[in-house]
Amino acid sequence: MIYYVMLLGASFLFGSQFMVTKSFEKNCGKTLLSSIEFSVLYSLFAGVIFLTIKFIGSGFTFTPDPFSLLMALGLAVVNILSGAAGLKTLSLGDIAVYSLFMMLGGMIVPFVAGVLFLHEKASAFNIVGLLIMILALSLPVLFKKKDEQTAEQIDEKGEENDGKSGKKGSFLFYLLCSMLFLLNGFSSTFSKFNSVKGGALGAEFTVYTFGIQFVLAGITYVIMRLFFRKENETPVILKPKAIGCGAAFGAINGTAFLLSSIAAENIPAVAQYPLITGATIIFSSILAAIIYKEKPTKIQLVQIVISFAATVLFMF
Repeated sequence: MIYYVMLLGASFLFGSQFMVTKSFEKNCGKTLLSSIEFSVLYSLFAGVIFLTIKFIGSGFTFTPDPFSLLMALGLAVVNILSGAAGLKTLSLGDIAVYSLFMMLGGMIVPFVAGVLFLHEKASAFNIVGLLIMILALSLPVLFKKKDEQTAEQIDEKGEENDGKSGKKGSFLFYLLCSMLFLLNGFSSTFSKFNSVKGGALGAEFTVYTFGIQFVLAGITYVIMRLFFRKENETPVILKPKAIGCGAAFGAINGTAFLLSSIAAENIPAVAQYPLITGATIIFSSILAAIIYKEKPTKIQLVQIVISFAATVLFMF
């Protein structure tokens, strides 16, 4: 029982990560440069936390292998791209939908990749669950509600417009959500392949990932600052709120990873991933409603309920 409680705790923390990302977007901007700065900050703090976990667990003994480093490189690149797309996405729409696409991508893509490349068997329940998830993600396209159309006539200042900007924003939001669906799916797939192929596991693999991410994001940041530098501009990376968000994201991610890793040793993967996915979707929606007063639409509520029900089918 205690391990399921730990898994729920990890899911709550994973859902909290989206609140931190939203906070960074609101306080520090949604530009490409600010997303790179966020990537530098949280990869630094998360790397230090995981390095500490690694030291406590097994000391500073590392056994890197080419395949693990390649998977860590892929994961680092995906993290940077997800950060860039994520900030812009959160500026256009709700956290509930954002987290829905992220979490379902992290479950569906590695599942399909496992069937195609690792020859894993899919049960009839898995297939039905997959189809239901696809249906849930398609609901906004299949149903265009009147209140959403009305919302498109109102801009951010509360003034009426011709509706074109709203339609463009909605299209871009779901386009970015689809991109994040794939990116988070690739992230889970890289981790899964590394685990299946016997690469470095746990904190060691995560140290590689965040170490590489910190270097790549740092180099990208320096280059961008050289070409897009503005006079008398304080870099976001030096602002207290940005540092706080980076530290919070790293701490939350590190704690969630630790809890889920301990629970994973005692809970079958077939139950672990659906539980994390479903619980994170629900927690992120509740937290968004409480913290940012985001009220999900009826379609979004239906999406969340259907998606949660579909994740249960992956347990069979």
